[in-house]
Amino acid sequence: MADRAWWLPWLIGVAVIVLGFVLTIRYTGENDDPPSVPEQRAQALPHGEHTVVYTIAGSGKSPEIRFISSGEGDAEQVLGAALPWSKTVTLEVGPTPAVVQLLAGNSGEGAGIECSIRVDGIVVNRQRADGAFSSVSCSAAVNP
Repeated sequence: MADRAWWLPWLIGVAVIVLGFVLTIRYTGENDDPPSVPEQRAQALPHGEHTVVYTIAGSGKSPEIRFISSGEGDAEQVLGAALPWSKTVTLEVGPTPAVVQLLAGNSGEGAGIECSIRVDGIVVNRQRADGAFSSVSCSAAVNP
């Protein structure tokens, strides 16, 4: 009877070695899980930071100035600003382009009003409107 079961200890020994090898690889090896979808997007898609300078030129006061203050499209409003007026913001852009926009009007004191948007030192839009009580708007897309 002992001659028939000589292979059983060998089988148990090989099974223990294989199990030990599998467990060692499983718990000490590198994590082969792929990155999550948000992690993949963050790695693959471009992002950038840009300095945007909004400028309103004219005389007198502007009853209202509106401008985009973030890469998510948040708008801010300034009431009764003395002209000329300027605002510098830093935008985080990406993975899609961001829109920068500036809107303003002049009071009856001024002969005209001009807006300009500068991104990283480059003028990307400039507009002018003549006459009292005129309004002007500038906008542009900013790539990451």
